[in-house]
Amino acid sequence: MKINWRMITGIIIVLTIIILIGYDILIDAEGGVATTISRVTIETSIENHVIPAAAGVLCGHLFILKRNNKWYWLGIIFLIGVGIFKMITAHNGVVNPIFPFLLGLGLGGLVWYQRDVPVIDDYGKD
Repeated sequence: MKINWRMITGIIIVLTIIILIGYDILIDAEGGVATTISRVTIETSIENHVIPAAAGVLCGHLFILKRNNKWYWLGIIFLIGVGIFKMITAHNGVVNPIFPFLLGLGLGGLVWYQRDVPVIDDYGKD
């Protein structure tokens, strides 16, 4: 019998999301908003830009399809450019975590993009 790895992967993704949401609701009820995943993540991300950048790289990998057209390249250049520019020009050294995320999103889409997605192979053609 052949194992259906695609189905197992889908089940793991759905279960992980359900567990994280359930955990977040539970700790919000028990420990207050300061202990939730979102609060800990945002507070840590303000201090450590690696976290939103890594999340951006992962999202770039998951959701950006490489296309050899001007819109793909303009989008990648825009994401990386905005991320770098805002991190360099941060006011008093404080950077909103969205900018390292955008930098990571562009880098993830550039170096770790999705390829050979047959369902939408014609998407984005000029």
